[in-house]
Amino acid sequence: MAARDEQHGDQPRRDPHRHAASVAQNLARLLVGTCIGTCIGTSIGACGGGSDGPAVDAAPCVDPGHDEDGDGVGDRCDICPAAPDPDQRDTTERAVGNFEDRVGDACDPRGTLSGDTLAALHTFADAADAALWTGSGWTIAGDAAHATDAARWASNRREQGSGVYVAATVTALAWRAGGAFELAIDGDGSVGVTCRILADRDADGFDELEAREIGGETLTRRLSAAITTEDPVMVTAWRTVDREQRGRITCRVRIGGHGGATTELALATVDGATTGSYAMAATEVTVEVASVVVYTSPLLSKNPP
Repeated sequence: MAARDEQHGDQPRRDPHRHAASVAQNLARLLVGTCIGTCIGTSIGACGGGSDGPAVDAAPCVDPGHDEDGDGVGDRCDICPAAPDPDQRDTTERAVGNFEDRVGDACDPRGTLSGDTLAALHTFADAADAALWTGSGWTIAGDAAHATDAARWASNRREQGSGVYVAATVTALAWRAGGAFELAIDGDGSVGVTCRILADRDADGFDELEAREIGGETLTRRLSAAITTEDPVMVTAWRTVDREQRGRITCRVRIGGHGGATTELALATVDGATTGSYAMAATEVTVEVASVVVYTSPLLSKNPP
């Protein structure tokens, strides 16, 4: 028979030990990391993340398959599948009292804020992955997407969120006059916002980064280092919209691996709407793209980046 509280008649009295265990279990559900599972695959998918934790008894994730970043953790399990992170750390949120979101420290767009999600991963490991895009000029071979002339692909997916973060890892780049490589968000590059790297246009020996709102303002900045054929280049386009519907596009280029020379531009946009679409394009350049990864932040986040 359940114990009764003298002050509350027949109401069952809460067992403090069972209640404490229940609280601990609920916290564990939020705090324990887990396998991303089959949600990513080798190309694209709706993946883990956010603030909802896994079951406490979730089995360790083991994936002997494709490992995009070569850190020894397969893509299906990797909390940073396009950024080498063998330790799989996700701690920066907890350092300021927030729950971790299962987007790892090595790749989290908003390291101290919860709620980010790994929305899509394109590894270009299978030629059939071309069906995930609309457009022309790109081919898939050798675990990468290639373009040698004018090329444009728009993803067939749209991602939900007030923040959409798209990062492409470029592993080979050979400019011709007027060359450009571009990431677009909220459109295919004819509308929306774009981040472009451009072949040196003023003969100062440095290529350039451009942030642009189609039909709006354009900002350009010289890269902090020259792009060489030996260095991988990460190009990032990050579209954010706050609660007042104020938009912003942040463009970033990192030359070399982690800690490499980085150049960044941020542009306030007139249009505060977001569609969640994204695209990549190349003009007058021979380029190889090893991966495209997409992260999203919550709708109407009270803490926009």
